[in-house]
Amino acid sequence: MVSSDFDPVTSAPGRGHDRGQEGYTCSASAGCGGGGILTLPWRQRKTSGLITGGVSPPAEPAGVYIEHQTVQTTSLVLKWTQGDDRGSPISHYIIEAANAYEKDNWEIVVAGPPAEPAGVYIEHQTVQTTSLVLKWTQGDDRGSPISHYIIEAANAYEKDNWEIVVADLPATEAMTEEKELLSVRVGDLNPGCSYRFRVIAVNRYGLGPPSLPSSERWG
Repeated sequence: MVSSDFDPVTSAPGRGHDRGQEGYTCSASAGCGGGGILTLPWRQRKTSGLITGGVSPPAEPAGVYIEHQTVQTTSLVLKWTQGDDRGSPISHYIIEAANAYEKDNWEIVVAGPPAEPAGVYIEHQTVQTTSLVLKWTQGDDRGSPISHYIIEAANAYEKDNWEIVVADLPATEAMTEEKELLSVRVGDLNPGCSYRFRVIAVNRYGLGPPSLPSSERWG
């Protein structure tokens, strides 16, 4: 019988490779009863929310092999090379295993930098002369908890010049009573100046992409 209690941490992309050539690995445990041969065909997929806007499903992975020195009585390590993501990050892999008696599959998450936060807005009733409260919704953490956020601002005179106004906001300090809704008070703003804000999430794998900016608001 195929076991699902493998370590998904080993599914993180290998380092030092170009996009489309990352190496992946996972541990697999199985028993073949009467000594049957275990085969491990597999496929990668994106979550349904990512296959939108004409983006195609990812190409098939390549170079799937068993690392022979890791083979034990009931476990082994499987490795492969990522295929083309075709314009949208690969979020999951499904590992399928089959022997002479049965077939099963596992789903593992590819860990990486978090997705961009969503719905960034200024809470208008909190606006003061030099400060305001910014709110947003957490994005996907991509397999590793978000540790902190970076808040950037651009004023009306330099719309494309984004400057950090909150450098290291712990995720725990941004939490609110509403699930997945986060907030922070941004201070030291120039009175009478119009600002836009955007938010960047950070986890152990690095910085994610910035959110879409908020609408402008006079400080």
